[in-house]
Amino acid sequence: MTDVNQYRHWGDKVREYREMVLYPELFGTQQRDPAPLTPTHLGYLGARNGYPKHWLTYGVHLFEPTASRPSWLYVTSGMSDDFEHEPPTNRLAGLGCEFVLETSSLSTLATDQLHYLMAWQLLASRQVRQTDPLGDFDRVPMLDSSDLIGSQLRWLMLGPPRQLPFEASQHSGNFDFFQVTAISEAEADYARTRGGPALLLRLEQAGAYPVVDWMRTEVV
Repeated sequence: MTDVNQYRHWGDKVREYREMVLYPELFGTQQRDPAPLTPTHLGYLGARNGYPKHWLTYGVHLFEPTASRPSWLYVTSGMSDDFEHEPPTNRLAGLGCEFVLETSSLSTLATDQLHYLMAWQLLASRQVRQTDPLGDFDRVPMLDSSDLIGSQLRWLMLGPPRQLPFEASQHSGNFDFFQVTAISEAEADYARTRGGPALLLRLEQAGAYPVVDWMRTEVV
């Protein structure tokens, strides 16, 4: 059995590699300190007590545009931590995923929506919330915000990255990146009847994926 302090040190090293080496290699220069998950975010989904372990390690990182990527990029960190297994027996790192959301301009709304999705995924995976963990083309209602006044977008949908790797590797195992986009009610209906890939194609053809414009017009 691995000593608790030794394992905590190992877990810290994994997180340090992801945030200080892997993410900068993939996304460029980080703009500011990560925005941590809080009890308020978990409370959005009805969690009032008995929070899952280690939620304090979850956060959203912001990366500025690069020469090859004109968008601002927000990426979660923490869901690929693994606190349940001793190294190196596991192959899936933690919950096995991290979320990415891109916008054409700086947006606190993007951080809020990713915190909301992280809380959803964490509570679902730990069976605190009676829903399944999210995967490709799953949709959830957006967190309500005054920043959405005048916007037609009401849902968040996960999809495959277009300019990023699908999967990344670290010492705790592998995890997938899911690209997050925002869609309208009509677009959500389109995905329900014709499938998420069909909607994604429409979004790409309209230049609405992967970068989110909160005030864009509908594509269906």
